[in-house]
Amino acid sequence: MRIPIKTNLEIFPCGDNNVKLKTFNGGIRIKRFVKRAIRKSNLSTNVKVMGQCIMGFIVIMAIFSFESFVFSKPQNQNLLIGKWIWRESIHIDNRSYLSTPKLMGFRRSIVFTNDGNVITYKNDTEIRVSKYELSRGTSIFDQQVHDLLTYDGGTYVIEELTNKYLVLTKNSSDGYRSRFYR
Repeated sequence: MRIPIKTNLEIFPCGDNNVKLKTFNGGIRIKRFVKRAIRKSNLSTNVKVMGQCIMGFIVIMAIFSFESFVFSKPQNQNLLIGKWIWRESIHIDNRSYLSTPKLMGFRRSIVFTNDGNVITYKNDTEIRVSKYELSRGTSIFDQQVHDLLTYDGGTYVIEELTNKYLVLTKNSSDGYRSRFYR
């Protein structure tokens, strides 16, 4: 037994090709009529064009995102230049190991120069001169892109850099966080 289905469905695919469906018996006839109406109204062509526009937009956004990631330079490069005095270091994993100048029995400072050198001092005596490099890269801790500082064989995430404070975290699983001040 067939039960008549009464519906008043309107389809507006595009432009002036408005198709109105009135009362039909059975859902199959509705499907056939809708398919024919869509074919006649160029809806599939409009969907294809819209899909191409969306894909084009995604490709353009991907190119700009990649360009900004690859060509981005570290922020606040000039703030790094100068003398920084070590205040404390703490182990990242267990936070149980804290070292300070008082606990260690010596003062440490680092000086970053304009020509790419970093000079390390212990109790105001120069102990090492090496090159440093600033870059952008991924931190192993939060998988986010940060400014990175590489010197003395280690890579450090610049967590904070202001006129007064510098916080460096060694970018390794057994790393430590060192705080410096001017």
